[in-house]
Amino acid sequence: MATAEQADACYQHSAKRIKDMSEEGYGEGWEPFQMCFWMKDLNRGYLFKFKKDGILESTEIVTEEPTGISAVVIMSSDDWVGQHTKEVDLAEKYYSGEMQIKGDVAVLQQYKVFASYEPYYPPGHPKHKG
Repeated sequence: MATAEQADACYQHSAKRIKDMSEEGYGEGWEPFQMCFWMKDLNRGYLFKFKKDGILESTEIVTEEPTGISAVVIMSSDDWVGQHTKEVDLAEKYYSGEMQIKGDVAVLQQYKVFASYEPYYPPGHPKHKG
């Protein structure tokens, strides 16, 4: 199991990258949406709220699984960190049933626009360079 510190480091890394990218017009024409990546083993999640045109409005760490938002991705902390290190394929996890999505799957496709092509290794990962 990945540690909360590793998962949080990946969240912070993602939030900064998404904020920068969202201001460059990557989500032009999108309606507002909210996504949460819920770590079932850590009992916490990472909530991302987007305004119209995919502009990142806010992010936060939540300790209760949110309801009434566009989508919640339920996954393990290992898969969350693994997607950032490029050691895990989330589509494969979804189709195998290891990851669950509640809500609008289409917003996950929108969110993927912000995915990094470069691996990120959080502190504590064997490949971390700090």
